[in-house]
Amino acid sequence: MPQVCYLFLHCTDHGSSKLVELGVKDNYTVYRCEACGLIQVGPRDESKYLEFYKRAGEYYDHAVTVGYHTRDERFEHDYQIAEVRVKNLLMRTAPCRILDMGCGNGAFPCRLSENGFQCVGVDLDEWVLEYSSKKAPLVDFRCGELTQLTFSEKFGCITLIDSFEHLLDPVMYLSQITKLLDMKGVLVLETPDPDSDGWKNQGLAWRHMKPIEHPFIYNEQNLRTLLGLSGLTLFDKIYTIPDRCTYYFRRDLRD
Repeated sequence: MPQVCYLFLHCTDHGSSKLVELGVKDNYTVYRCEACGLIQVGPRDESKYLEFYKRAGEYYDHAVTVGYHTRDERFEHDYQIAEVRVKNLLMRTAPCRILDMGCGNGAFPCRLSENGFQCVGVDLDEWVLEYSSKKAPLVDFRCGELTQLTFSEKFGCITLIDSFEHLLDPVMYLSQITKLLDMKGVLVLETPDPDSDGWKNQGLAWRHMKPIEHPFIYNEQNLRTLLGLSGLTLFDKIYTIPDRCTYYFRRDLRD
């Protein structure tokens, strides 16, 4: 059993917290921190995690088969949702150079490029990006982990749509990604919300409770803490999809 919450230095004034076991899902034990509410699984195995996401599109194929007959059908569904996401984004920032981390099939980057954003899309799976590049030819797609990639310019906006909950070490990741953000840039996270009715009513049976894919499930308090470590503050949030919340962060420049 993990000894302390992943955020143990920050989730309480005393620098400690108690993990409560919620049960077992897919052979992983699921815990919740009594202090901050962070849901986390254990043990977190980096080798299994990376293997899962680099299996030549196997994960993406699996996602397509759940409720969709073809990849194109799934893309069209995601493309329609992306229209709403882009409209929401345009209410909070003007078109700019934007980085979409975990871009998947490219539906969101495609919408971004159509609305005047200069978009770079990044994903771990080269096979998925081959499909994305055909659907969104104006997008600069790149394959690899963040630490393996270099960028010549900073970004006015960075988005993590359905990807932040997949990270094994979000503190390290955020320390890297915020270096790529303009001083007045916006960071957007869309992630499952454990304060939603879905988690409250279904618990471990909730569709977003996928231990190997989602090592952490965050509420607003968790995200304020995590992003605060990188000097970012929450300035808005909205629900685009049931059980998932979109959070908008930027640097606190008052000092």
